[in-house]
Amino acid sequence: MLLLSGEAGIGKPRLVRAFKDAVVQDPSVLFEYRCSRQHQHSAFYPVINLFKQVLRLDQDNVFSTPWHELEHTLNQYGLPSHASRALLANTLLLSPPHDLVPPPGLSPQCERRQLFDTMQTLLTGLAAEHAIALIVEDLHWIDASTLELLNLLVTQGLPAHLMIVLTCRPEFDVPWAQQTFFT
Repeated sequence: MLLLSGEAGIGKPRLVRAFKDAVVQDPSVLFEYRCSRQHQHSAFYPVINLFKQVLRLDQDNVFSTPWHELEHTLNQYGLPSHASRALLANTLLLSPPHDLVPPPGLSPQCERRQLFDTMQTLLTGLAAEHAIALIVEDLHWIDASTLELLNLLVTQGLPAHLMIVLTCRPEFDVPWAQQTFFT
């Protein structure tokens, strides 16, 4: 995990671009998203965009729907749970089949935990296949839900083949500064 911190306008995006040009040879293992001032109160805004990129849901595919792509990927990483599928589909704003709804009776905390576990399992599964670079820009505008997911990833132990590059302004209080893998 690498953090680039500095005032606005000093060239953090240029350093990230140089990193991508020098290190990332295969664009299919590079995932990036930007936190945004306009969406800092929208739960999971950058995560939705990230998972659409990871799951290739933003690409036009005449042979399948985004729902089928999601279902295929969840099967590939051993996430057959009905609840996992429904929660992730709802979060990604996909239209699943009508019979796929989260099971009743789950508390919001249980749903959130299951959603986080599903997202973490997907990222860990991808990182097990090949090295991944995840770039998160403008962390100072991160929404609370995305920060909670990032905290979970960091505290649960990052997969060995996952490198996270973060950018932020100095006013952002970095919760992982004491971790051994943080620079």
